Amino acid sequence: MVKIAVYIRIRKEDALVIECQKQYYSELIKSKSNCEIAEFYIDVGKYKTAEKLPEYSRMIKDAEAHKFDYIIIKGLRQFGCITAQKIELIQKLKEIGIGVYSIAENIDTLSSQWSGFLMELYLVIENELKRIRK
Repeated sequence: MVKIAVYIRIRKEDALVIECQKQYYSELIKSKSNCEIAEFYIDVGKYKTAEKLPEYSRMIKDAEAHKFDYIIIKGLRQFGCITAQKIELIQKLKEIGIGVYSIAENIDTLSSQWSGFLMELYLVIENELKRIRK
């Protein structure tokens, strides 16, 4: 059985939709054979960095303890604002065998598709750095 962690990051003013999101993810994961939800991690509010999010931090610790096999997120934006930090985290998780599936980008970081996407992200970062230096 593949254990799935669901990470939801939502603004305070949208907190009323948490139950709807939980239901959506529950139905999505139920529709996949051999999958079950291990845990919901839900951060509500605005934080400047992902590391300051309490549920995000707990989820990363649980990932390191191998409490689940995958993290499912709405989109890569859920993992913070800085592209380099997202890549670093996803690579760290991949190294310990934890995949991240992003619905918006349709990316499974344990698939070969991730390598191509990663190269595109590196190019974006490189262009951002060039633009900042000018």
